[in-house]
Amino acid sequence: MPYNPSRPDAFDRAGNALVTLGLRIAQIATAAMVVLITSDVIARNVFKKSLLISDEVSGYLLVAMTFFGIAYGLRTGSLLRIEFILFSMPRGLRKVADVVYDLLALALSCILLYTFIHLVMSTWDRHMVAPTLIETPLWIPQLAMPLGCAILTVGFLLELRGSVMRALGYAPPAQTKSEVDLEVML
Repeated sequence: MPYNPSRPDAFDRAGNALVTLGLRIAQIATAAMVVLITSDVIARNVFKKSLLISDEVSGYLLVAMTFFGIAYGLRTGSLLRIEFILFSMPRGLRKVADVVYDLLALALSCILLYTFIHLVMSTWDRHMVAPTLIETPLWIPQLAMPLGCAILTVGFLLELRGSVMRALGYAPPAQTKSEVDLEVML
């Protein structure tokens, strides 16, 4: 069956569902961070007491928000790309550059995933805890890094598949975020 980007197959649907799940987790982490920081500000100014955990837990939530949300940024074209170099290339070379970029990014994502898994396993094996009031086992907040990176890896797989299909002529050329924004303005 030929690839049709307008009719996503099971891989596309599953991958996009995973990316969306990451987005939802990032949104929940952001909302929780806002609630926690706001509660601490109110507690300090109204009751003259601090929650004492807001800095630590907000940091953990920030890591979760970043790692779980990055794949959504990739899939929506929100990540930083130096497009002026891409646009200066002929269309054929641009397609090849897209494939090479996606391959390199996927390789880096896999290396990071491997590294983060080993970090979490090492932290687990050593029973490391945060030197703070609540002594959080560090593997718990660190778990966001390999899980988010796994979602990012799936996102890069989807991107690579799309760029290969475009390079082979099985899919229409991708529009960059700048081109989409320009169409919206017109």
